[in-house]
Amino acid sequence: MKNTLLLTFAALCMLPAMAQDRVFARTEQSNTLPKGVREIETWNTIRLVRNSYYSSLRQRFEFETGLTNRVQTSVYINVDNKSYVDAGDSTGQKIKSTNFSLSNEWKIKFSDPVINGIGSCFYSEITWANDELELEPKIILDKQ
Repeated sequence: MKNTLLLTFAALCMLPAMAQDRVFARTEQSNTLPKGVREIETWNTIRLVRNSYYSSLRQRFEFETGLTNRVQTSVYINVDNKSYVDAGDSTGQKIKSTNFSLSNEWKIKFSDPVINGIGSCFYSEITWANDELELEPKIILDKQ
């Protein structure tokens, strides 16, 4: 009964939801959210290595909003869980770690693929973790 209520609640929460069309799951496109539109996305990436023990689960929770019709920003909460055996360790003991980080993404659209024939935007993402700082700038060009 409890599971049925949870599933019903989850289904009802999704009724008024909208999402932008993303043609490719792992490729950014030049389109941006309209002003005031918000999205929540979850990403789960599993990595497994079979010849030696290694498993990784990366979870990203994204809160995205359109600031104007050409500018959008996102905040990610990232959780990385890893479990592996060190190849140099003869005991075969598993090493487990969990790391948290935050990311901030900005996208500024210059042209639209439908109106202008070619879409273009500047994309930048910065990630902060306790032992690293990563900056990922891109120029995106796409066509409808």
